[in-house]
Amino acid sequence: MGRKENLLIVEGKDDQRIVPYVVERAGIPWGEPGAEIVRIHEIDGYPNLAAQFRTQLKNAGLLRLGIIVD
Repeated sequence: MGRKENLLIVEGKDDQRIVPYVVERAGIPWGEPGAEIVRIHEIDGYPNLAAQFRTQLKNAGLLRLGIIVD
């Protein structure tokens, strides 16, 4: 069985860039490139959220799935 991963779906590129800084600021090590604590997937806007959410829920390789919508 492959490695399970954590996935965070965000709306835009700004969200994608800021999350690692917020996590580190909270005192949680983000991890080295390629071994981050969560993979971030940018969906290019709120309208694409529902389709991506359904698709990712079916992803057998996921341990956790999170969403940030602002």
